[in-house]
Amino acid sequence: MMMPMPNILKKRGSCAGIVEFDIPDWFDGLIEENAIPQKGYKSNPANQGGTAPKIVDPTTPGKSYELPPPWSEWLEEYATKSN
Repeated sequence: MMMPMPNILKKRGSCAGIVEFDIPDWFDGLIEENAIPQKGYKSNPANQGGTAPKIVDPTTPGKSYELPPPWSEWLEEYATKSN
């Protein structure tokens, strides 16, 4: 979730921060292809037993996803530090 730092601190506390990283285009496409909205997620058959990426806030700029396993493990494996 990308929001101005003061908003993050207000919402998450003074220990919050932003971490930026890059992912390969193919991984980004795979997330987008499989992501479903948070609203109605549990009853949506496309949630793949709770393992589908979840679109958590479509009102924020950029892309906001919750990545359950195995997506979170793949993110750790393929993400690189942003410049």
